[in-house]
Amino acid sequence: MTAKAIPVQRGCGYRVQGGVYAECGLSPTGRPLEDFLLDPPIPIDSDRQQALGIRPVGVTLVPDPRRGGVHHVFDWVGSVHYANVADILEEVRRFGLSRRLPRNLDFSLLSRETRHVLVHASAWIDDPAPYFADRVEAGGPLMWCPKILPEHMVCRAPPAMCAGLWWEDVDGGIAVGHAHGYRAVERTMPAFRYLAKCPPPFPLGYARRYTPAAFASFPISRVVVVSDPAGGSHRQALERAGAVTRNGVPVEEVEC
Repeated sequence: MTAKAIPVQRGCGYRVQGGVYAECGLSPTGRPLEDFLLDPPIPIDSDRQQALGIRPVGVTLVPDPRRGGVHHVFDWVGSVHYANVADILEEVRRFGLSRRLPRNLDFSLLSRETRHVLVHASAWIDDPAPYFADRVEAGGPLMWCPKILPEHMVCRAPPAMCAGLWWEDVDGGIAVGHAHGYRAVERTMPAFRYLAKCPPPFPLGYARRYTPAAFASFPISRVVVVSDPAGGSHRQALERAGAVTRNGVPVEEVEC
């Protein structure tokens, strides 16, 4: 049975009629979200963006130099709809991954080996020292790592970056009181809410700086095309997306 994402209002809105979407769906026998995180994230600075042909918006197909013929989807998650990395990760945790693909994408290059790589402008914190220092001052552990990496959990010095910081750098949340910690906030997204932490107090002169980075890598469980009964715009999309079925990825028409 194909794992399916749940059609809800997401940070970027509802799925549109005639739109094509790549899913990594939910399954009762599926793996936890943490298995798909890139920890540490992979910085995508301007030089790497140019080398890979990645743009700070939308989707880019990137060939894998280690595996001839395999292409990966690099998907830049917009900060307008997902201000925080944790926003989209918590959405995926609850509803699965559903991301729109351009209708003119070369779907014949997608396969079961394709990875859907998410990139965000704030995925790499250039100087995370204040975050780690605040943990120590609060009497907590130096490092909480969602992937429980030994080099992140047991270390005398903090790592350059860890995925755990995405849940400690959340803007736009509402303070929920000291019962959850003095920095605890509740962040509201269109279809759910989650608990996290706002950024710590920063020393004088500190400026938050980030480098865009790849932060998660998912398989594609299926490609769906949203039906357009009135306009019929889905028919051409189904025909184009159908090319991926030759490579073992199912394509299905859905109502929403």
